[in-house]
Amino acid sequence: FSPDKTFMNALIEWLGIEKHILSVLDTPEGVEATIRKGEQEELIFVVNHNFVPVNVSLPTTYTDIIHDRVLQGNVLIESQHTLVIKPIQQSQGGE
Repeated sequence: FSPDKTFMNALIEWLGIEKHILSVLDTPEGVEATIRKGEQEELIFVVNHNFVPVNVSLPTTYTDIIHDRVLQGNVLIESQHTLVIKPIQQSQGGE
């Protein structure tokens, strides 16, 4: 048995609802977003697995850890590249 793409998408959607799994970011096909948590901060890795650049819409303002810049709105991620970001509110103040 080899499930097709429609079945797999439906299964993933059902599991998300059933187990209350939230997406890190709303990403286009071929783009993966994951959270890595440390003791003091949380980083989001956005990986473009596509062979073409894609735009990702960021819901808030982030710091790009690799390039030390502020990102918001639509951000272009080059093909086969990774963006490492953290929300601005996490990088300020801290308790």
